[in-house]
Amino acid sequence: MSSKPIVRDLPNLRHIQIFNLALQSGSISLAADRMNLTQPAASQGISNLEKDMGAALLVRGGKSVTATEHGEIFAQRAARAITYLRGGIRTALGHAGQDQRLTDQLLRNITATQIRALIAIGRHGGFTVAAKSLALAQPTVHRTAKSLEAVCSFEVFRATYGRIELTASGHALNQSAKLARAELRQAREELALSTGKGRRTFVLGSLPLAQSQIIPEAITNMLQREKQLQVRVIEGRYAELLRGLREGDIDCLIGALRNPAPASDVSETALFDDDLVIVCAASHPLAQQASVALEQTLAYPWIAPPISTPSGQYLFETLDIERRASTPVRVVASSFVLLRELLLVGGFLTVISKAQVKKEIAEGFLHELPVPLEGQTRSIGFTMRNKWHPTASQQAFLKALKDVAQKENG
Repeated sequence: MSSKPIVRDLPNLRHIQIFNLALQSGSISLAADRMNLTQPAASQGISNLEKDMGAALLVRGGKSVTATEHGEIFAQRAARAITYLRGGIRTALGHAGQDQRLTDQLLRNITATQIRALIAIGRHGGFTVAAKSLALAQPTVHRTAKSLEAVCSFEVFRATYGRIELTASGHALNQSAKLARAELRQAREELALSTGKGRRTFVLGSLPLAQSQIIPEAITNMLQREKQLQVRVIEGRYAELLRGLREGDIDCLIGALRNPAPASDVSETALFDDDLVIVCAASHPLAQQASVALEQTLAYPWIAPPISTPSGQYLFETLDIERRASTPVRVVASSFVLLRELLLVGGFLTVISKAQVKKEIAEGFLHELPVPLEGQTRSIGFTMRNKWHPTASQQAFLKALKDVAQKENG
């Protein structure tokens, strides 16, 4: 096994609950009673949490405790993290047909180690790969998973078709755990910012348009101002990125908006409107014509975006191109790099965001065909979780993205 140390992305959950209860009651002794612990054990738990977070969180004075400046920062994130976990446990109990009054009992007994295993197994679909991602032995992860089910008294994992899948209860617990982890990651970063240590992050889910136009300039502008910020850009299909957003793996998603928002726990903010156009290589025969009808384009091969994308929906549903007697669609692809190269060398046509190929058209590589298209305008913008509370660095990067979008399309 690898000797790589485990990244403790989740502090001890019991210690967080002791901290929250001590702040609420003003007393470590009362918090200890609520958690069925001795007062020395509760005090040691808070000390361990402070060591883990790298900052003093409580001022101990006489019989009462108050939050330090760092403690106030941590308290807000910690409270939201526990709220997420409590909601997930309650939903999981409901799916399992169990008494939801057991929620707080389970919350006291579930450990960060069990949560790490749950998240890893949910992500990788098996004990072996999950164990590798955690730098642990496979039997260790298997035992941890079984101990989680024993604590919960309901089925969390289910073996099916050579994979380990999460049950409905497991999914509810996993999603809430990932959201709690995201809050605690942000807590660490806010504490690091306040102490002048550590690195801040922004995890951005990106659809193709933003990659070619908005993101590069925003990243460059932002990193010149914030030396300790790391921007992580995740590319993928919309459904995968949306799931990552809703589970806390992604902070924000930028690209074509779906309108209405695809789920009740996310909201959309438009930055600008964009038009779809039909394009080809500048050397294409149709590029030399002053006017082109849609019917003329059907004599040439087409590259189609996936039907799950707004441009794909327009091509397949509005233009109804796939249902014609002889469809011109020869390639279906979501990769902009592949699409651009096929356009340049293969005599293809495609429908695409005008903003996405703005540079290629300006440089004379691609040509916008003068084909009138109706009902093709779409909104480009952000999708974010409704309950997301960005850090100061994350807010600054969002502003940088908005500023670039406004400059480019204002």
